[in-house]
Amino acid sequence: AQTFASGRAAELDAAFEWGHVAITATMSAAALLALILARRFGETTRTAVAAALTLLLAKVVAFDIATLTSSRAGWSALALGGALFLASTISHRLARLDELDVVAVGETVVAGALGAFAVVALLRTDVEGYGLLALAAPFALSAALELRRLRDYATVQLAIAVVAVGAAFVMLLDGNWLVLAWAAGAGALALIATTSRENRLLVAAHAYSALAVVYALGVNAPPRDLFVSAADPATGVPA
Repeated sequence: AQTFASGRAAELDAAFEWGHVAITATMSAAALLALILARRFGETTRTAVAAALTLLLAKVVAFDIATLTSSRAGWSALALGGALFLASTISHRLARLDELDVVAVGETVVAGALGAFAVVALLRTDVEGYGLLALAAPFALSAALELRRLRDYATVQLAIAVVAVGAAFVMLLDGNWLVLAWAAGAGALALIATTSRENRLLVAAHAYSALAVVYALGVNAPPRDLFVSAADPATGVPA
């Protein structure tokens, strides 16, 4: 009887937690639907949706992440993070904003943070890097689409993508391969910056280059190795 009661209590706890995940997902979807279906997309609608999503954010941070099990908190964070990302994008598309919008930028940054939390909460340690790469993809795509019209907004999204990809490299690679990945990323960003004539991308390229150099000289092939005997002195040569 005690075992049955414990099992029943566990089932009720699980149902309660999934209920909170469903509430977050449903309210997030409702806010987005209101944003899309609004007949006259104006400041009042945007403010109402932003307020609703802010309340949901408070719920997710103060209750879901703090009290729910890791995986369910991750699903809740993912649902709200996706809604915030879409709300930011939809706001610019429907309202045709031609300047940096503080609310949209806040939604984008919080969406990135919630997405990163969801990756850690939902995935095994050995695949978290792939999760971060997947997280970076929509931010990079949106930045590419908005780069000509909304440079500042696109820059924020690009920064999130660059940070996520850089962190993914750290999780997935080490040694010479990590240096190579950062260097290749720097080269790709520099090439895109040149072809698109968008010099802001060079900042990300320089950041990746700096990481590659610091890691190569500080960890993989430190200059002191030139003066100290080692079993495999050529380990860091490729870097």
